Amino acid sequence: TTLFRSNGTIENYNVIKKKLEKLGYKFKSFTDTEVLINFIDWIRKDNQLSLLNAIRVALPQIIGTCVLVIYSLSEDCLIAVNKGGQLCLGKSSSGYFIASDMIAFAGKANNTADINNEQLLVLKPDKKPHLFDINLKELEIITKKINIDMSELSRGKFPSFMLKEIFSQPEIIRNALEGRFNFNDISFRFGGIDDYWSQIKNLKHLTIVACGTSWYAGLLGKYWLERL
Repeated sequence: TTLFRSNGTIENYNVIKKKLEKLGYKFKSFTDTEVLINFIDWIRKDNQLSLLNAIRVALPQIIGTCVLVIYSLSEDCLIAVNKGGQLCLGKSSSGYFIASDMIAFAGKANNTADINNEQLLVLKPDKKPHLFDINLKELEIITKKINIDMSELSRGKFPSFMLKEIFSQPEIIRNALEGRFNFNDISFRFGGIDDYWSQIKNLKHLTIVACGTSWYAGLLGKYWLERL
């Protein structure tokens, strides 16, 4: 039995799905999540691999940005994977936590560590976690103290969360750029599109499909990208 949770978008899931259907796999939904877990399952069984090695083989074949958390009952281990998204580990005296933002650890964990792009974290009962890169080279887990003002999780002085979010935009933008933008050499990194950046820079026209306020954000993004 395998339990699976993902967050993000697999851009080539339809190509993988067609391949799996030819191999006899049946799908009950139209989600990329179902395709991905079956893809890993096929690699695991076809090559007689452990879950960790099956994920390592699958990861380079996945196009998109996502984070995954997979638990294998037979191996009694949980594996958290970051492919271009945001993922972190929380540590407390009672155990470990996995989330996309350390705010989720508020009141539950005292320390956190980042799981960076193309890194895999392995957790087993009563054992310390192990962090690996895409080639399964073990990496040092660097923890830091969680310093979260609990007022950040409430409306604070604002009458509504919407108003609070409006006034929080400058800080949110700074946090979004952290780890992605290097102010020293004016360079940036976005997981999932780095391999195609030379092609993106040569585009003459860009269409971003969205609606509502996302449409305005898309227009701004279009303006910036076309001038790079």
